Amino acid sequence: MLKRGLRLRVSDTSPARVKIRIAVGARVARAAHLIAGKRKGNVVVATARLSVSGITGKTVTVHFSRAARRRLAGLKRLSLSIVGTASTASGVKSEPASVAAKLRR
Repeated sequence: MLKRGLRLRVSDTSPARVKIRIAVGARVARAAHLIAGKRKGNVVVATARLSVSGITGKTVTVHFSRAARRRLAGLKRLSLSIVGTASTASGVKSEPASVAAKLRR
């Protein structure tokens, strides 16, 4: 999954641009040596942007950054936070939609 990316299905009721972020928690990021010190909060390891038109959805592959792929590969368990935000052509942003996923080797 780290090498090929994570495939997600995205749709909206109106034409919009969607921004997707995949993040890991600070504890997982420290274990993978993505961050140092006592930093708190999530660390973004993958992003994607796409346009959707109306009710028809799209499948997008979100690719992880090179450093994240290399460092997260050694972990046996991985908890991901997936957050998507849509914005219309007039600039109105939606509330972020989020999903949590746990992966095991």
